[in-house]
Amino acid sequence: MTRHRFPTERAFSLVEGLLVAVVLGIISSLVIPAVTGGPDAAKKAKLDQDVLIVNNAIDSFLAAGGSQAALSQAGVIEALKQRVYGGTAAEMVGPQGPFLDPAVVTNATDFAYSAIFLTTPRPRFVVERSTVGVVFDKGLPSPVGGVAARADSARPGWLWSYSGATAPAEAAGFNPLALDTGTRLGTTGGTISNLLAPVFVPASTNLNIWDFPLLVSILNPNTNVAETANSSLVYYRVGGGSYTLYDGTAFPADPGVSILAIAISTDPSRFGNSPTATSTYTANKLVLAVTITSLPTVTYAQAGGQMSNQAVQSPATATISLIDSVNTVSGQPDNLVVRQTTNGTDKYIPPQYLSSAGIQIRYTLDGSDPATNSAALAAPNFSGSFTPVPVSLGLAAWGSNASIQIRAVALAANTGWFSNSTTVPHTVSINPTLIGSPTVAPVSGRYINSVPVTITAPVTNFPTGGLVIYTTNGTTPAYGAGASFSSSSTSFTVRPVGYGQSFNVSAIAVGPSNYSQWFTPSSVVSAVYSGPNFNYGAITGGVLVSGGTIGNNASLRGSVVIARVTNGTQPNLTFENNTALTGDIFAPGTPRVAGLATNRIVDLDGDINPTNYTVTIGSGVVFSNSVYRRITPVVMPSVTLPTGLTSHGTASSGTLPPGYYTRINPGNNATITLGVAGSTTPSIYLVDNFSTGNGARVNVVGPVILVMNPGAATTINIDNNVVVGNSSRPEWLQIQMFTGNFTLGNNGSLYGTLLAPAGTVTFQNNSTFKGAVTANTFLLNNNGSGITFSLPPPQ
Repeated sequence: MTRHRFPTERAFSLVEGLLVAVVLGIISSLVIPAVTGGPDAAKKAKLDQDVLIVNNAIDSFLAAGGSQAALSQAGVIEALKQRVYGGTAAEMVGPQGPFLDPAVVTNATDFAYSAIFLTTPRPRFVVERSTVGVVFDKGLPSPVGGVAARADSARPGWLWSYSGATAPAEAAGFNPLALDTGTRLGTTGGTISNLLAPVFVPASTNLNIWDFPLLVSILNPNTNVAETANSSLVYYRVGGGSYTLYDGTAFPADPGVSILAIAISTDPSRFGNSPTATSTYTANKLVLAVTITSLPTVTYAQAGGQMSNQAVQSPATATISLIDSVNTVSGQPDNLVVRQTTNGTDKYIPPQYLSSAGIQIRYTLDGSDPATNSAALAAPNFSGSFTPVPVSLGLAAWGSNASIQIRAVALAANTGWFSNSTTVPHTVSINPTLIGSPTVAPVSGRYINSVPVTITAPVTNFPTGGLVIYTTNGTTPAYGAGASFSSSSTSFTVRPVGYGQSFNVSAIAVGPSNYSQWFTPSSVVSAVYSGPNFNYGAITGGVLVSGGTIGNNASLRGSVVIARVTNGTQPNLTFENNTALTGDIFAPGTPRVAGLATNRIVDLDGDINPTNYTVTIGSGVVFSNSVYRRITPVVMPSVTLPTGLTSHGTASSGTLPPGYYTRINPGNNATITLGVAGSTTPSIYLVDNFSTGNGARVNVVGPVILVMNPGAATTINIDNNVVVGNSSRPEWLQIQMFTGNFTLGNNGSLYGTLLAPAGTVTFQNNSTFKGAVTANTFLLNNNGSGITFSLPPPQ
């Protein structure tokens, strides 16, 4: 605060005082002669003026830091002739002295009035009717003089005086309230009046914080009264600070401050100091508030994690911002620095009130209350403006958690201006990254030899340090289950085991184990490598035979499995000229294969015996697959006769219940029905003799097993144009022949499976068949083309 310049900061000499005294004396000579006589009145006027000048010099001396102890009736004049400041003249700023031109005091011996020196309540002279005091006179020049010559090398010869100089701050401990505050009754019986107290503009008030700092002026009402117009100076003190001389300029007041002011008499012989005036300016407390903003979820890459084939990102941040309470007009939070008022005018909170000295931001990342947790984090110190606090959402902030619970609060360090905010919670969760799938090469398939396998890590969404876990036994790979690698790829060799069996390689891509919560593992990728080794149960359609002949131009849709003969010679299997086979041929031992390139003859790891039979592929045979030798031997199955059946005798038409029949013989164009509709359990029929007439129909409406009893006629002949079975459900009918042969005649149709392990099954020209056959010998006559083996051979 700029210090007001004293109006008396230029030293007064007694000569100047005498000029005033002459004027006063002329005036006084008109009034006082009747009381004191003309000469005494003039002396009295001169003494009054001398006391005024000396007392003003005393006030300047004290204001400049002069010691009150140096002032006494005997030594006061000499003290006022000296400088208070002890340095060089060039260092002097303000009225540091001397405060009087040369002057002396003499005892009053020839006059009824004299100046009495008082030390309380402050040092000064008062005029009283007494001869024990002193009077003043011009003395010899002081060594320092009334005007100090300043030695300034930059401005040589420059003269400096008190007039126009900037006064220094009041000396420590200076208190104008210690000056006269009451009245003094002189020997003349007069009363000294107190000055009027200063007036504050504005008076005490309560405002919003954005209305501060408030400009305050102090009016001196004494200047409006002619009698006291030039009789006082106003001093003020802000809070517990030092008193400052008021210079007439408005000064700023902070919220919550109290200001004290007093009018100090410059003519204590006539007026006493005013009472003190106090004004207080308070602020409505601003309720603080914070807000936390961030992405709702964060990925591994956004948290600064390294992803393959991607540049590392700077970690995402949450931002803690300081706002004030909700605006009652808009309903929205306002920025603490700028508040929108009802009339649309922006009100700025002054920067000097926006600092960490008044507001402290605290926050936690573990969900605890930052207002009470002594370990809570604190925002950096700020002053003049608030920069939102960035909270790193980098990997280190998460640990093994799937979310971060941020809580923030604004605490009022200055409780006179602010109130604490509520604690604001904010949750940021992990957005798991779905890892791309690895690749397994080669693709699934049947492989005769060993297979070199390569597993390659994902190209996209794969983190550095991620793992590809794989298994080779068909189990599901996972953390801790399977081999793993973190490089771009790995290679190894597998060898499939067994025809119809498989070697299953499965792989999955996962994130680093210590960051597993950041990722969703890829889908499991598998490749199945089927081996060539024979597995009879894997045959999906075909015939099981000990031997046989596929006639010229016939077509067999399915595979052929040769059963090993346990007694006797292994019969040959022949595909005559221009036949067609869509499947494979599986043979026990090492038969001679005629008519087929050697690269299509595959030897497995089974027994090399038998060796004394031949598989012949005739000229023009359509066969694109392979002959597999040395299969695991398949032995021809047997038929077991059912027992405990109900006997029904003979039947030639109608729906036949399960049981034992001596004869079933639908005649020409007759129809019989076998099985139970809707049943899942086969209906068992044991028949001694089975024959059909032309155009007969044998319908099958549910699972049926028809067994030919070996004790009777065991041969079945399906005559021309006869239909046996259900064309849409051939698996419902199985015909089992303990001994004997089966013949499907010209233009006959059969839908089912035939089990004739000791007999011969013959399909004649233009017959229709859908199912499967197991027979000791299988004969497919010339031009047979309606034969489809859609079911596994019965066993």
